[in-house]
Amino acid sequence: MSKNKLGKEEIKKWAFLSFCHDIGKFIQRAEQEESRRGKPEKRHEEYSIDFVSDYLPTNIAELMKDIKVMCADWLSAWERKTESNTEVSQNKVYQTPLVSLFSKIGLGVPENKERKKHEYYYNIAKLSFSNKYKHDDFEQKFFPKTKNEIVSIDYSNLYKEFKEEIIKSGIDPFEDFNTFLFICQKYLSFVPSAVYPVGITVPDVPLFDHMKLVSAITSCLAVDEEEGEIKKEDMIEVMMRLVMKLEEYAEKEGEESISRNFRDLARGMRRALEEIARQEKIKIEKAESDEFAIFSYVYLDLCGIQDFIYKIAQPGDPRKGVAKQLRGRSFYLNVFLDVITRWLCDELGLTYSNIIFCGGGNAYMFIPMAFKETARRKLDDLNKKILEKFLGEIFVAFHIGDVLLSDWFNFGNFLDRMIKRTAREKLRKFYSSDFLVEKTGYDLKECQACRTLRVESEKNDEKELCDFCESFVKLGQVLTKEPVMIIFPKIGDKIRELPQKGVYLDFFVKDILVVDSQTEDIEDLLNSITKGVQEKLKIEFLSFSTENFWFPFYSDKQENLHKLKNHMIKIEASFKPLVVHVPYYDDGESGVKSFEDIARCRGIVNFGDKLPDGDEKLGILKADVDNLGKILKYAFRGEGLANKPYPSRFVAFSRMLEIFFGVYVPLFARDFNKNIYMVYSGGDDLFAISRWDIILDFAVRLREKFKRYTAENEIFSISAGFTITSPSTPVRIFSTQVDDNLKKAKREQKSSVNTGNGIKITPKDKIFFLAPLKWSELEKTIKLGKKMSLWVKDKKISRSFIHRIIEIYNQFFAGENKREEDNIMWYPLLYYSAVRNIYDKEIRREFISYLTEQEIKYLFISSYYSLLKTREK
Repeated sequence: MSKNKLGKEEIKKWAFLSFCHDIGKFIQRAEQEESRRGKPEKRHEEYSIDFVSDYLPTNIAELMKDIKVMCADWLSAWERKTESNTEVSQNKVYQTPLVSLFSKIGLGVPENKERKKHEYYYNIAKLSFSNKYKHDDFEQKFFPKTKNEIVSIDYSNLYKEFKEEIIKSGIDPFEDFNTFLFICQKYLSFVPSAVYPVGITVPDVPLFDHMKLVSAITSCLAVDEEEGEIKKEDMIEVMMRLVMKLEEYAEKEGEESISRNFRDLARGMRRALEEIARQEKIKIEKAESDEFAIFSYVYLDLCGIQDFIYKIAQPGDPRKGVAKQLRGRSFYLNVFLDVITRWLCDELGLTYSNIIFCGGGNAYMFIPMAFKETARRKLDDLNKKILEKFLGEIFVAFHIGDVLLSDWFNFGNFLDRMIKRTAREKLRKFYSSDFLVEKTGYDLKECQACRTLRVESEKNDEKELCDFCESFVKLGQVLTKEPVMIIFPKIGDKIRELPQKGVYLDFFVKDILVVDSQTEDIEDLLNSITKGVQEKLKIEFLSFSTENFWFPFYSDKQENLHKLKNHMIKIEASFKPLVVHVPYYDDGESGVKSFEDIARCRGIVNFGDKLPDGDEKLGILKADVDNLGKILKYAFRGEGLANKPYPSRFVAFSRMLEIFFGVYVPLFARDFNKNIYMVYSGGDDLFAISRWDIILDFAVRLREKFKRYTAENEIFSISAGFTITSPSTPVRIFSTQVDDNLKKAKREQKSSVNTGNGIKITPKDKIFFLAPLKWSELEKTIKLGKKMSLWVKDKKISRSFIHRIIEIYNQFFAGENKREEDNIMWYPLLYYSAVRNIYDKEIRREFISYLTEQEIKYLFISSYYSLLKTREK
């Protein structure tokens, strides 16, 4: 752990009280709603002080007004922006829902009444998910809605549930701050941060994200002030620059009422700043520049993900458990940075509020400037351990630098620069590793799954899989249930002797045990973890459900929780928006289905007793959000105030996108068809496998859901690659094929969308299935393919005729055979074939209608679809 002057408990104190500085807004709105009073009884700051005083009774009022908290609050609240909003008054704050950020980003529509038509909102509700949820319940609660569709603004009951959960969990919000942080994420993710004053604030940032950012910044300022990296005078200068920016915007703002509101806000902030400067006896001087550091950042990028996941041998050999391994490897990497960022916080003495975002193989944290070298040394040591274990297969690229005040005013450019700097570190892979891997391959033999020299032949000549691959096979089995991760410290290089429950995973800096939440004797399991340990251990439960995540085990929750706290254990708990879904056999014993049985739809219930017709092949789907980098850099801009991107919005946006891919997509896949194997879904992309026709229908429906989730905003689109393959095809081959097809789907299009800032973004919004298709074209193609399949089954047309269609298309349109512009011989050839082979006049007339330049591509792909659909087993 990093040694610092402030101390871990003192850092936690500042993190906790600054996090709670605005929790009074939640309490105030609940009491205002319950009493139905107009003006609230107390200011929200007073409610915040009352709440914190129950856990930190010393000088709370004074600490809440500290310059560090004030500076952090002003920086975090920089998301406020101009908008004419006459609907909200102080008396109606508790009736105002959270505006969906997806409906506000880069529409290119002026900020006026016309823009209001595009606004979507969220019900005020707690964030809740688990693998038991139905996808339509999730849609009803957490998909954005028009103002008229909002059905739940119930602060009173939400606050009651919040208080009850704190009591039920048995936590102390200060002592167990990291756990309390996630309870607040559960209850405050759909509560707007600020809805007042009129004309300045737009309620599109969740209260949780604002509070967490204030906590992270305050922690950094507290440490750096103690270490001499920053002084009170510097914080005064930061706040003065914020006041000056507001005054500049007030002068530039065209609408008089909004300009007046800005002037009033700037005037009030200046008075507050002058008062605190007077108390601190600091002379306020005019700040001339924004080019100075306010704290530091760590950006992490997990490299080698695809090679690691797909480095598996032939799927056809059941001994290697390829289907289980694929899910196990994907899960391991999905939670990798969650474990690493938590470990780094522990090592630096910080709380989890400093983890600004973690998901999709990337993470970034705000840290004190004084901790930069310690963080760099810790991460270098981590990569050395990764190199030794994985022989260069995966690597954590990272960049550590300072956040300047100017970066805060243009966070999109800063984030883009941070990502590019980290990308350069990928080219210096293991550059700082000054050692050689000690183990050689002389006493090792090749693992039959990953083809790496990792199997110790002297110990067991019959062993075929290395320890890692064996653990991934077991992990894939556990993931069919309700998994919970137990994270605990390593004891040097030793591996603990643990009961044969769950799956042990080595994360180099932490030990992990993945167990079923229905595991009994959890007390005995944790006792085995602490065996021989002299000091109190921190043990964390990482759950994939918000339900009782603070103790996610079934038997006697409350009783067991209090028992465990009496041991040499400090329990913390958190959750991750990740629902794990894999197709498994209905008997409950055989585990994850093999790829062969997925292609055959063995045991599937959606089709009843009758299995689907056609070829027993797999469909491979890979999809991701288009232009996300450009959207973050250019389209994430507000009108009026700064016309710049704001950190709070970035954090909220990224988290909402992670919830869609991490939670909703697996739930929807499971409910759509139990035969869909969700290899990976998180961040902004997904990788799924199923029978070829099932996955195509799923892709069409999923794209519709994505458009709804992103508030029908035309700037958001999703593209996909698709390929059809045999169940025996090696994973690395079909993963390469689908990657190539995704790239083809994303090739530049002609049409573009104006972001409203002079920047045009080109939505791709296509899927590659034999050729690039718009999603509407894919629907049309599938519909025609199904119709042609029925014609074949009813003997209206023959399969040989369909083969002839494909032959002619390939002769004139495909690859190197692409015809000259004036060569139209394809038309008479197809017309002649239709007349000769289709006797039904209605079918012949419909078929001939597709013989146009625009329609021939659909006819070709539909023909291929119908051949697969009518092939005999």
